[in-house]
Amino acid sequence: SLADEKPTVPAVQMVALDGTAVVVTAAELQKLPRTSVEVIDQNGRTVKYTGVAVHVLLSQVNAPLGKELRGATLRCFVAVKGNDDYRVVFALCELDPEFSDRVILLADEQDGKPLDENSGPFQLIVPGEKRRARWVRQVDRIRLMESRVFDEDMPTKP
Repeated sequence: SLADEKPTVPAVQMVALDGTAVVVTAAELQKLPRTSVEVIDQNGRTVKYTGVAVHVLLSQVNAPLGKELRGATLRCFVAVKGNDDYRVVFALCELDPEFSDRVILLADEQDGKPLDENSGPFQLIVPGEKRRARWVRQVDRIRLMESRVFDEDMPTKP
């Protein structure tokens, strides 16, 4: 019966390189270090998004960040998926504060209020990009992955 089904709590799944996953609920996201970014919307207004920097979430799945992000680990990338199956990728170094001053945010609030149903409960905010194609709405998974060298070294077609 429907009464036996647990209510689904808003959450995002964080997946480590080895495939193990950690689920971060909306309540847990509130307890992590909070960050805000201000962006200009399409109408020229300043909008403030608040949430957790993605690198903070990645550290929960042992992402190689900071001094560990060198050599082979620079091939790591992060795949972000929305619940409509929309997917984008970032090089891991785009998310590391030692590589970039830009803070890419998993937001749960806009101007102090929860995100609307269309965007939320969690939306990726990518300040400074001319197009918002990577601003994934309704994020449900953030996965750390590794680009494999054998794919890059496949023979090219003449």
